[in-house]
Amino acid sequence: MLFFDEDDRNEVLKSNRFQVRSKHDFSTRMGRFVQRHILRAAGVNILTDYPHKRVKVAIIDTGFCANDDPFFINAERRIRNCRSFIGKETDWEDIHGHGTHVARLVLRHAPECEVYVAKISDTRSFSEDQVGQLAKALEWAGEQADIINLSFGLGQLCPFPCLKEVLDKLMLSCKLIFAAAFNSGGNRSRPWLANHLGVFCIHATNECAVPNLNMNPIAKSSTDNFATLGENIQSY
Repeated sequence: MLFFDEDDRNEVLKSNRFQVRSKHDFSTRMGRFVQRHILRAAGVNILTDYPHKRVKVAIIDTGFCANDDPFFINAERRIRNCRSFIGKETDWEDIHGHGTHVARLVLRHAPECEVYVAKISDTRSFSEDQVGQLAKALEWAGEQADIINLSFGLGQLCPFPCLKEVLDKLMLSCKLIFAAAFNSGGNRSRPWLANHLGVFCIHATNECAVPNLNMNPIAKSSTDNFATLGENIQSY
């Protein structure tokens, strides 16, 4: 397994990370959308003032770490449950950073959702003998959440029937599952889990909604192709 936003390419592009944003880029437009349509009014307590059911998002990744970041003073209350599927269940601390980065993005851009964190790795990869833990993490996420985020892949074909069975059960339960496309451009096709029937495969764009051909696999003409900001993302 590989988490897909961490290759040498991002290291090269760090010098452009703090570029001045325009009023038309994704982050700026998303910020306006959140203020206008989600928060609805300044000063609203988004945790208690609306009685409707909140969307629940599960992030299966490297865990979560809040530290003393001011961003989490209020947002951390929306992290409803965390669990590790490697080692102790309570050891969900993120020592890698990828899972925390993903969680921050969800907390920032979906300020009324509740977040559930499943830790499946301490590094950007894991071995085949940990597949059972991933299957358990998927089952747990399905019990907790409406949406499941998977920012990784396991090769071109599903090598493990137990994982396919779990995914199929989740989709029969009307869970929405999102998985990353890839980082190897047109040289490789969509990986599994993203190529599994019913999973939303998400391609990457830059701030101006332009797909990066050096990252994304070739779009498929026979099915849907979804994309969102996925290059040099700031989660703060």
